[in-house]
Amino acid sequence: MIEEKSAAVGEEKRLSKGGFPSRKQLKDCLSKPLASINERYRIYFVIIFIAFTQGILGLADLSVSYLYKDDFKMTPAQVSAATGITSLPWIVKPLWGFISDGIPFLGYRRKSYLVFFGATGFICWTLLSRYNVTSHQGVFLLLCVQLGVAFSNAIGEALLVEISKDGDNNAHKSDEEKQGEASKNVSLFFSVRSFGYLLTTYTGGVLLEIFPKREIFTITSLFPLALAAIAWTLPEKAISRVPSAEYAKVPHEDTETAPLADAQPRDSGVASPRKNIKRVLAFIRLPQLWKPILFIFVFQMTPSPSSAMFFFYTNGLKFAPEFMGQLKFIQSIANISGIWFYHRFLKFIAFKKIFSWSAVGCFFSGMTQILLVTRYNVDLGIPDKAFCLTDSLILQTITEINTIPILVMACRFCPKNIEGTMYALLMAALNFGTMISVQLGGLLIAYLGITESNFSSLWILILIANVTSVMTLPFLGCVNFEAAQELAEKRKLIEEVH
Repeated sequence: MIEEKSAAVGEEKRLSKGGFPSRKQLKDCLSKPLASINERYRIYFVIIFIAFTQGILGLADLSVSYLYKDDFKMTPAQVSAATGITSLPWIVKPLWGFISDGIPFLGYRRKSYLVFFGATGFICWTLLSRYNVTSHQGVFLLLCVQLGVAFSNAIGEALLVEISKDGDNNAHKSDEEKQGEASKNVSLFFSVRSFGYLLTTYTGGVLLEIFPKREIFTITSLFPLALAAIAWTLPEKAISRVPSAEYAKVPHEDTETAPLADAQPRDSGVASPRKNIKRVLAFIRLPQLWKPILFIFVFQMTPSPSSAMFFFYTNGLKFAPEFMGQLKFIQSIANISGIWFYHRFLKFIAFKKIFSWSAVGCFFSGMTQILLVTRYNVDLGIPDKAFCLTDSLILQTITEINTIPILVMACRFCPKNIEGTMYALLMAALNFGTMISVQLGGLLIAYLGITESNFSSLWILILIANVTSVMTLPFLGCVNFEAAQELAEKRKLIEEVH
């Protein structure tokens, strides 16, 4: 009775006159959900700025290409090798995801890394702009720049996966709704990145006509610095590593399999790196996962003629930097158009159907470049610039439609608490395949005798690149992408390791 009376008195104190909650109580009731909404939007803001920064760094792309060609006097094959070296941080991207997931830096898993690598990017671009570096020094600085961009990208994608797989919001959603949520977030991230790239592609060409390339490097250095500043707004709590004994005591909803999402509370702590390694290794041993990863890698590793095409555009067709900027501008519009088209019309269509048809579309679009390098377009009365702009628009749009389903699929593959590691692993398959593609292209460039002035065999390289790109399609039926998604959704991914 005393307890009941005390409870009644307490209740009276909690209520204002008339039995209604007081203003303070209403404020307290509303503040928690509003704070949750505010936190979600702040996370989105950081994700968007990471994507935007990655895209807007395209301002220096043309300047870097001309730095290789004019200042460092590199051949097409050497440019391919340098590109391969600077892309190495993207190949080991799972390592950056693993470090971010399992090794806090200054008490945080995300924001402190973003600040550090933003500052690193600023320093490297500044050194490139202020000093006459050698080719080896320049490649090293660009390697460091790409390390910072790759690490920041891994963190941005980890945040993207976290917010897409938020248990509170996704628990009662249908599979179609989850697919739509993942598609929305992936489309947002890559649309913003493409928009940032769009803003700088044409501008980069125009600025290169007006300013020395080193001044453009100075302008570029400001964006990673801005990212370092904005990273502090990320709503992330300081965390500490979860002791193994405590981790083993965490109750699981299944005695045979341990749901990763429940193994550790978000932001309260992080399992040891050894524990995370065991999780990841157990996950990727599953045939439902390693088969899709292997397929993505093999599809991406077909030879690329991109380095030779740059020399053909600039030395063969005598395109000025301004037009090269226009060409990249058109490609950026195509990227955004492809993302919009997928999100608007294709996001609920089966992965295999979209992927196979878009790959065939890429084949036929890519083959049209043979008309350009053999100069047959002139016989048809099509000007070089009009042909390049139209061809780039069509090819890049179809390529984006081909790529986005892979990114959405990867987003749904990732279990909670190792989001950065797993998403980075899947993206590394893409990036490693792309790097092998460029290197195979470089080897074929050397074998076919293609130089900065001899393009007589370039059509053969284009033919090989496009034919090999569709040779992997017959193996698409051997891969069950839906099975991996179901495993991730059910949280029955790996056995518990005590």
